[in-house]
Amino acid sequence: MNVLLVGSGGREHAIAEAISRSAKNPELYAAMNHGNPGIAKLCKECYVGENFKEDYSDVLDFAARNKIELAIIGPEAPLADGLSDILWNLGIPVVGPRKLAAQIEFDKAWTRNFMKKYGIAGCPDYRIFRQGEDNLYDVGKYLDELNDSGKDAVIKPAGLTGGKGVRLTGEHFDFDGAKTYAMEILKNDDLVIEEKLIGEEFTVQAFVDGTSLAFAPAVQDHKRLKKGDKGPNTGGMGSYNDSKDILPFMKQSDYGDQKR
Repeated sequence: MNVLLVGSGGREHAIAEAISRSAKNPELYAAMNHGNPGIAKLCKECYVGENFKEDYSDVLDFAARNKIELAIIGPEAPLADGLSDILWNLGIPVVGPRKLAAQIEFDKAWTRNFMKKYGIAGCPDYRIFRQGEDNLYDVGKYLDELNDSGKDAVIKPAGLTGGKGVRLTGEHFDFDGAKTYAMEILKNDDLVIEEKLIGEEFTVQAFVDGTSLAFAPAVQDHKRLKKGDKGPNTGGMGSYNDSKDILPFMKQSDYGDQKR
């Protein structure tokens, strides 16, 4: 089987290594906007192109030329651009959600509204502010409400920022700084402001084929640049999981709740 891996980061490198260990001996190809020698050495052929994120025509030509039978998309941006839909429409199955389902990752405003609508646990108090509207008064009013209630605020661009756009009062700036940052975001994107939740964060992911779910163990991501959860957020400085399905600070019921 000829497999196309889209992406060039550490996540995609780990996926490439897992594919290379497959007993089915697939031929691996990669399409990247930046070269990654670790991925390249595992591939039969790689495409690295500057217009990778424009219309994906070179990626599609590369897939056709190499008779790709399965594609795996790692980064969020190609999913947000609808690359999964394009490949499916060409008859190439894809590991990675179609654009409609991928909204949960690339549109934070949509995700919060979705959680609220269906009563999904873990949804904080939040407000959404749209780019192009007169938001100065309402942004300041909501931030003042959080401050007056003794809560810190989380300021988020609604769209993709490579994991680097989220900032918090009490850590990155005070509430005046939060207002300034919020208005900067609104020049280019929609804005989500929400109360800061306190606790341990973990992720439970699952493979889905449209009918069945196969769950992975819980993992915890480390996003801060420096030790001790200090410094700015990054796209991810690494993650870990335990030998069991759960992490040391979790109860088995925590894992079960997420699976439901």
